[in-house]
Amino acid sequence: MKSWRCISVSEGIETVVVCLSPLFVTKTK
Repeated sequence: MKSWRCISVSEGIETVVVCLSPLFVTKTK
């Protein structure tokens, strides 16, 4: 089983963490 892929994005004082499940193929732009 693959682990989730978490991406941390810093925008100014806000930090957004996006976790993607390997079971899904997602395209974000």
